[in-house]
Amino acid sequence: MAQDLPFGGSRRRCRSGIVVSVHAVHISAITCIPGPHRARQPAAHLRRKTIMGDINYRLEALPVCTPLVVLFFGFLVLRAIRNGSGPQWGWRSIPIRTVTATYIAGVAGVTFFPFQIAYGKLADDMAWYNQINWIPVLTLDVPTAVLNVIMTVPLGVLLPFVSGKVTSPRRALAYGAAFSLAIEVAQILGCVLFNNYRGADVNDVLTNALGCLLGYSLIQLTLKLSFPRDVFSRLALPDSVLAREPHSPTRVNTIAV
Repeated sequence: MAQDLPFGGSRRRCRSGIVVSVHAVHISAITCIPGPHRARQPAAHLRRKTIMGDINYRLEALPVCTPLVVLFFGFLVLRAIRNGSGPQWGWRSIPIRTVTATYIAGVAGVTFFPFQIAYGKLADDMAWYNQINWIPVLTLDVPTAVLNVIMTVPLGVLLPFVSGKVTSPRRALAYGAAFSLAIEVAQILGCVLFNNYRGADVNDVLTNALGCLLGYSLIQLTLKLSFPRDVFSRLALPDSVLAREPHSPTRVNTIAV
């Protein structure tokens, strides 16, 4: 329906419900856009890039992870000086805690760095949900899978030294999967918040869990020998599996190979 306006203009209502005014001198809208073809609001990540402007910042792993490990080592030394030969934070706990911290820093350096913050033209325009691979096995990349397995083998080796809950292969597998899942979620959050190129892959979770299981199996095979078990029990944290019964191999489940 058209309504007459002053100065020879008219007001028309389109099928989409948009009201446009056409004047004799100035045309404020020429055509009526049907409902299905209305101009849509830009996606959230595109709006964010417009607000933030063009930003591209790249942070390498070495300047971040190395100082953190050094600071943690200094913290361990100070705690050992204060506690002396205490079982929890004494001098004996420094080696295994330092090795564990170094391993975690190394994993962070591989999975999160170089850390990129990008907005504007240099940002990754792909939506975050398109950077998740939900298809297992069929989309497996063999070289990447091998590297993922190798990455979490040390995790399976370290778990009996630092945890008292990993007493079976099933728990080692679960801990490896949870560790990998936390990494994948953090990578997706980085993609959402900082527009970097990181994504998530269900195959990474599977291969990381397998690597943790292999590492756990390796330490169990080594513990069948009496000498390594005595040494490991001295290096392990007080509440860990290896520190409970250092001379009783039956307390830790082994895997038959």
